[in-house]
Amino acid sequence: MSGSVLLGIGVAWTAGIAVVGLCWPRTERLPLIASLALGGAIGPFAVGVAFLAGGTAGVPAARSVPVIGALTMMAAAWVAWRRWRLPLSRGPRTPLVVLLVVASAIVWSTWVAGRTHLGWDGTVVWYHKARMLAASDGAMPSTALADPTRSWTAPDYPLHVPLAMAWVRAWQPDEDERAIKWLPAAWCAAVWLLVAAAVLERTRSAAWTTAAVLLLVTAPRLLVGEGSYTSGYADGPLAGGLAALLWIVWRSDDDETGIWQPLLVTLAVVVACTKQEGLVAVAVAGVVSAWRAGRWSRGAFAVPAIAVALGWQTWVVWQGAPTGMAYEWPGLSGAVERVGPIAAAYVGEWLDVGVWGGLWPGLAILLWVHRKSVAMGPLAILATTSFFGALAFVWSDWPSVSLHLNVTVPRLIAAIAPSMIVIACGAGSSPKRT
Repeated sequence: MSGSVLLGIGVAWTAGIAVVGLCWPRTERLPLIASLALGGAIGPFAVGVAFLAGGTAGVPAARSVPVIGALTMMAAAWVAWRRWRLPLSRGPRTPLVVLLVVASAIVWSTWVAGRTHLGWDGTVVWYHKARMLAASDGAMPSTALADPTRSWTAPDYPLHVPLAMAWVRAWQPDEDERAIKWLPAAWCAAVWLLVAAAVLERTRSAAWTTAAVLLLVTAPRLLVGEGSYTSGYADGPLAGGLAALLWIVWRSDDDETGIWQPLLVTLAVVVACTKQEGLVAVAVAGVVSAWRAGRWSRGAFAVPAIAVALGWQTWVVWQGAPTGMAYEWPGLSGAVERVGPIAAAYVGEWLDVGVWGGLWPGLAILLWVHRKSVAMGPLAILATTSFFGALAFVWSDWPSVSLHLNVTVPRLIAAIAPSMIVIACGAGSSPKRT
């Protein structure tokens, strides 16, 4: 059972690597570790979308899955041959110590993933939809979206995670929820690879790269519990996708010809289709990018992603699905009263060493050491996105706002933790400027 699931995840990762190879500018060297990291972040969504397209077109899964797999292998081979012929230097090799640390982090997080469950959202929201998709050969049954007995499964939520789970489910001869945990383990591995690739490219230091990865992998909250990277929640893939988007946005900040737009659009679509917070992050990234460059075309990568995300929301509402947003305006006095508890909830998380380990002290040290190279653009995107996330609690219609904060704030922080590490190491800055 696990063998077939691993094969399906391997096909998904290969598809992501092929997409990265196609989108990465041919004038720029593509490090292997960057290809693996971005491929892991993009691949499950790519094959999930292909599976959805096949199901919507009426192609049975028994035919669409092997066809997608075969096309993936051929595309990957062609992309590898195409890039191998480019007259680009190979560049420095990834230091052995970085490879060992990343490999150890992957083994550790995979072990944890195999001994924990999908969690509430992972089971009743994401996996529930995945089972519907898999049972319908990849198509999303509109009648299920409008079914009032399924309203508690948030039918209007984005489709990245359930599409990826449905793809994995399609590779199983018999349903086994435990085997699905290989997918969060793969997403978690992509996060470690991504942080290593971004920090190593910017700092050229094996020591700082190792420290960056270790700060994340030793934070208990990122590996265990509801919303952790090893659970079935969407916070893990969102964390990886957001860090990748910020890295590539500012890796390409000198791009005058638009050669980075295909990769930026791809990453933006992945992020916007992962969680509703991802849509906010993409919109903020587009606006800030356009403002810093002084031209709207610089932020154009966000437009297709916003269109896709809003298009899905519009379609599910048109199909009769209830919205899952638990927010309403409490009045001015009620809003003011909530500001204090919201701030206290965030401060409490930052002070909880038992939950976050050495992440916050380590982050402070990284920010101080690299204070002259921290890119203000990515920092502004992250700060603005986090501000809107915190502001949303003012509109919470939960019976207990404190409970809403206790459940959600750790997940919001976990989703931006890799991005904070990448930015703290100056990895948001373009290497052309340093």
